[in-house]
Amino acid sequence: MLPDPMLQWLEQAQNGKAGSKTQAMAAFPDDDQLRLQYMGKLGPNEFLLRLAKDTSTNAPAEFSSELGLTTREGEVLSWLSKGKTNRDIAQILGLSPRTVDKHLEQIYAKLGVENRTAAAAIATSTRRRNS
Repeated sequence: MLPDPMLQWLEQAQNGKAGSKTQAMAAFPDDDQLRLQYMGKLGPNEFLLRLAKDTSTNAPAEFSSELGLTTREGEVLSWLSKGKTNRDIAQILGLSPRTVDKHLEQIYAKLGVENRTAAAAIATSTRRRNS
């Protein structure tokens, strides 16, 4: 049984409001690492949800403090370093792909790199150094 906030979120997602002000993902109240993502509707009474456990909740904060990134830039860099495409990152974070592009432009400038491979290498190095 889902907790009340999750049920409300799911109802909004089912009604097609997930793309507007409702987030595409929701965290469970008892476990902030456990995430539920609305993937779409399959049929009249069927929908697809993705349940995942985020094992790197501290990474964006580490990137923010150590690399001088905003929290959102840290989140984008964290997913980038895990091999996600811009479209994947946008879907995971509930952003548009264009917004992810803009965040990446800022990340590249702040890190002094020119591409996603170099940014991912810095993120991986930072994560290893802090573990």
